[in-house]
Amino acid sequence: MSTQSVITHNCLVPQKELRDFMYGDNARFTAKSTLTGKHYTYKMNKVPVPDAPHTHNHHVELLIGRDNVLDYMHIGDVVGGVGRSKKFIFLNGGDIIHSWSPSIRAIKFVVYHSFSRKACPGLQIWRDTFCDNCGKLLTHPLSVEAKLGPVCRHLCG
Repeated sequence: MSTQSVITHNCLVPQKELRDFMYGDNARFTAKSTLTGKHYTYKMNKVPVPDAPHTHNHHVELLIGRDNVLDYMHIGDVVGGVGRSKKFIFLNGGDIIHSWSPSIRAIKFVVYHSFSRKACPGLQIWRDTFCDNCGKLLTHPLSVEAKLGPVCRHLCG
């Protein structure tokens, strides 16, 4: 089996592959702290920079509701050059999210560590996947690992 197919079927993103995964065309992932158990789901979409050919920023959206497909809010952008010069810029959280919110601190931490090839203790990045039973998009780390959403897990019990 090739390395690429192993990567595709593994929902936990290895640290050494995090940068390529996050800064590809589009990525949806859940960042989980194994120290606190807290997790946040983000979408990152590559967008071209006007007047700068071959340069891209990434819009970052945060999952703020129960619908894993539609309930995302644009909270900022990953901007900058190459490597560690990239950084997350908080743009707007409305009345819901502030620059000191845990979800904002988490994405800043993930962006900073996405360029390290060393393991980052306490950080897990989970790719989204789909329920093996009903096909719905899964983002919660327990559901992603089990490949079953909470309703199907209860029904299949």
